[in-house]
Amino acid sequence: MEVLEEQRCEWVSRLDEDVKVARVGLASWEEQWRSAVERLHQRHAAAEEARKRVRDAQRKVHESIERTQRLVALQVHLEQYANIAKLAVLDVSAVSHAELPQIIAELQLVMEQNPAGVAQPVLDDLREKQAVLVAERDGALLRKLRVDEASNSIVMDSVSEIKLHDERQIVQLVERLRSKSIVTRAIKYANWMSSDLDSDQGTCAVMWSFEDEEWEQMDQETKVTLRMGIIFDLLAKSLCGLSDRVNDILALSFQQWLVDDVFETRFFFRGEQNEEFDGDFVGHLNAVPWRLTRQRLEAAQNACINFEQEINSRTLEHPISLAVMKDPEVLEKKIGLDIRAQVLLRARHAISNFVNKNEEHVLVAPTASAFRPKSDRGPLWFPSCLVTASACDIMNTAKDLLPAAVEVLKGGSTTLANAMVSAAKESLDAFRNDIPLEHADDFGPSIRLRVLFHNDCMMLGFMASNIGATIRGAPPSLVKAYSGVAIKLRSSAAETISEIINETRLKMEGFLRIATENQALGETGTVIGRRRTQSAISKAFNSLRETVVVFAGFLPAEEGQSYSLSLLGGFLDHISFAIMNLLDISTGASECLIALIGDTLNNCTSLQELILSMGHEGASEPIASYKVAEKRARALQSILDLRMEDIVTRYKEGEFDGMFTRQNIEVLILAIFEDTDLRKQFIEELDIKEEEGWNW
Repeated sequence: MEVLEEQRCEWVSRLDEDVKVARVGLASWEEQWRSAVERLHQRHAAAEEARKRVRDAQRKVHESIERTQRLVALQVHLEQYANIAKLAVLDVSAVSHAELPQIIAELQLVMEQNPAGVAQPVLDDLREKQAVLVAERDGALLRKLRVDEASNSIVMDSVSEIKLHDERQIVQLVERLRSKSIVTRAIKYANWMSSDLDSDQGTCAVMWSFEDEEWEQMDQETKVTLRMGIIFDLLAKSLCGLSDRVNDILALSFQQWLVDDVFETRFFFRGEQNEEFDGDFVGHLNAVPWRLTRQRLEAAQNACINFEQEINSRTLEHPISLAVMKDPEVLEKKIGLDIRAQVLLRARHAISNFVNKNEEHVLVAPTASAFRPKSDRGPLWFPSCLVTASACDIMNTAKDLLPAAVEVLKGGSTTLANAMVSAAKESLDAFRNDIPLEHADDFGPSIRLRVLFHNDCMMLGFMASNIGATIRGAPPSLVKAYSGVAIKLRSSAAETISEIINETRLKMEGFLRIATENQALGETGTVIGRRRTQSAISKAFNSLRETVVVFAGFLPAEEGQSYSLSLLGGFLDHISFAIMNLLDISTGASECLIALIGDTLNNCTSLQELILSMGHEGASEPIASYKVAEKRARALQSILDLRMEDIVTRYKEGEFDGMFTRQNIEVLILAIFEDTDLRKQFIEELDIKEEEGWNW
């Protein structure tokens, strides 16, 4: 009992000590907590003080901005009041004609701003002064212009005094002075032209503007009559005091009349396309008789000379000169530039529509079968393929320009003939150069668009190289331009298709390397290895199929077969040689490789049927090359399942000739079978002729 009591006392003593220690610790933690709370309050107070200082600073900034804005507004008002004060004491009678525009502008600005605090009487006074100054300005100009009601024309009494910077005001006043529309005047001139009026009737007419809305609504005959009336009216009247600017206007009017009315250079195209490309280049150009161009130019030359002599026979301060218009070569160049502009504009429209989803594809079909024997194909035979309507549009334009150039050349207009052929060449070059750049975002990623561009370039190149044989009398000097661009078009087509094939091959081989590098095919016996290999080969085949499907649907049959079978054979050979180079093939891997080759051959067979559906002639060499690759893959599939004795026997019998070398068979035996004396004997047997070998 005493022992138990001593233990109890000891435990109670220890417990008391623990309680004391706990109380001391609790007091210490309580002190620390109170210290932390006090520090937190101090930091909160400091943050509040900082926020208060920030708010004070922001308030001071806003007050400063408001004071600045009030000062700026006050400055603006002071400037306005200063201007108003200056204008309020302005003596209108003392304003010179040179100061009129500036003073009127200042008055207009004051009227628009109308600052607060300005008395209404002051504003009324300013408006009155403005009206007086505007009237003075218009009166000065009206004294230089007047309207002859008899001829409904604008007459300038002192044109030389009108300065260039007043031109817009003059035109506005001229428009205000015209009491009848330009159509009415055109009809008046038409009547005047047909009624042999006395030359004394009417007056000298200077039409400052033909840009009225009514002018756009006139028919061509009325426009011609109007321009002719103005020119002959000028020829019939006495002219005096003409300035250089009026001379320029007269010369421009006469030149425009010659180009637009004497030489109608615009041509129009039929919208329909030929359903078949049979080598018969049918013209689509409806133009004036080009052979008469030289006679028209000579007539225009005489008209220029007569016009200049008639005008300068008057008493003129500034004689008019139409020296440039007297040279037929210059007129030819101007008409040639007009034709070039129209051709390139049409080409630009066609190029811009190349990637249009609504753009129709045209089937260019020869007159005979796509696989007509080469010996029976004529010089104008072109294989069947899909091309774009844009290329057909440019081709028709280029075809039509050569016969027109030949006709012009017969009339003696060499410059114009060269201009036509040059325009055709530029339109073909623009198609070849601009489409890959202008449509780069759509063109680069799309195999379909690039194949269509290849077909377009081949068709345009074919047309350009053979057009000389279809146009009778076409001189070599004109045909040479077409022949030069034909080479460039065919080169662009070859580069485009080569890029597609190389990109497809690189993409395909990139996936195949994932499946075959570092002896990866030898790991197909495992689940992970088999899945990785199948995934990579599937991606490689999909990239190949994407290209082949486009080739089969768009390229000419013979060309599509050649490129597609070349890619397909390369796909099979890549897998076959990768298996042949394996160092070790386990039993499980061998079974998986047999299945892998079978799936690959089935996929290739489905594509092969699509390719060969294009026809069976004309691509015999690519077909034979693919057949070798296919035969090699099937033989390899059988080798993986054969006994060693059967492999050696079939090799010695020549069953693998053209597909495997002696080294290939040895590597396969070493990879498939274990290292034994029997394997060594079979490998040695590969070098022994069949009749000398061991009778197994």
